[in-house]
Amino acid sequence: MKKITIVLVFSLLFAGGVQGQESAELNKAINLANQASEAIVYGNFIVAKTKCKKSLKIIETEIGTNNIQYIMVVHILNSAYLLGNELDKAKKRCIENCERCDKYKDEYPYIYRSTYSTLASLYARTNELTKAFSIFYNIMMLAPAGSCEEIDLMLNIVKVLVKMGHFQDAQFLSLSALKRYEHNLCDKKSTYPTILKSLGGIYLNLGLYQ
Repeated sequence: MKKITIVLVFSLLFAGGVQGQESAELNKAINLANQASEAIVYGNFIVAKTKCKKSLKIIETEIGTNNIQYIMVVHILNSAYLLGNELDKAKKRCIENCERCDKYKDEYPYIYRSTYSTLASLYARTNELTKAFSIFYNIMMLAPAGSCEEIDLMLNIVKVLVKMGHFQDAQFLSLSALKRYEHNLCDKKSTYPTILKSLGGIYLNLGLYQ
């Protein structure tokens, strides 16, 4: 669900006009990207991939590949691959997209963090846990303090720590996430039960269930 949320945010950014350049063809590419986002929400990953590829072809023809529009659509495409369990197809594209996005770190910080978060999620899925931890940690440090995004990134790190068997570290970070949730303005309703579920699993692994 987190990836779907990111895709929809990207869709809204497109609609809000971050594209800068205006043309009928670019508007068509934006519409295709938005349709791809909607397809992902409903689990239609084949449709999403097809529309993303059409959108990317238009963008490349119109303004090339070294721009934020291209990055955003590749991100949607990578989300479709990731959610559709096509991890091998997503990996190379995720790495390339992160490298492409580095120049926009300051101008579009959320897009930068989201792009790297997708790569970290991919590494976590393929059990490249050290890489996943490093990326999640680095972008967590860039996220707004106390935000839902920061807490979500903390919980992603917790999942990695659990897979690595570092249950005490995972416990500490889960409690930190809970404290931030209780004392800040994150109103994401799914976050609280996610934190409690995470802590419950950690306590079981630590034998702290009596």
